[in-house]
Amino acid sequence: MATDLKRKRLDSLDAEMALQFLNGDSSVLECVTDRQAQESDTTNETKEQRGERERIERLRKSREKARARRNKKKEMVESMQRNVVMLSRRNADLKRKNDELRAKIFAM
Repeated sequence: MATDLKRKRLDSLDAEMALQFLNGDSSVLECVTDRQAQESDTTNETKEQRGERERIERLRKSREKARARRNKKKEMVESMQRNVVMLSRRNADLKRKNDELRAKIFAM
C-alpha cells in the first residue's frame, strides 16, 4: 500500500516536472537525474546493508523509548515523594489537633 502511494506521488511529480519542462524550466532535468541517482543508490543497497540500517534504526528507537520510560518513571517517583512530604505534614497536623482535643477532654 505504501509503495502504491509512493508511485502515485512520483507519477504526479513526473507530470508536474513535465509541465515545468514544457514551460521552459530546464532545472527540472537536474532534479530528475538527482532522483534517478538516489533511486539507483537505494536499489544497489544489499540485503546486509539494508538489514544493518534497519537494525540501527530499531536500536535508535529502542533507546528513545527507554529514555522516555526512564523520564516518566523519574517524574512519577518525584511526584510520589512530593505526596509523601505533603501527607506527612498533614498527618503531623492531624496528630497535633488530636492531642489538643484529648487534652480538652481530660480537662473537662
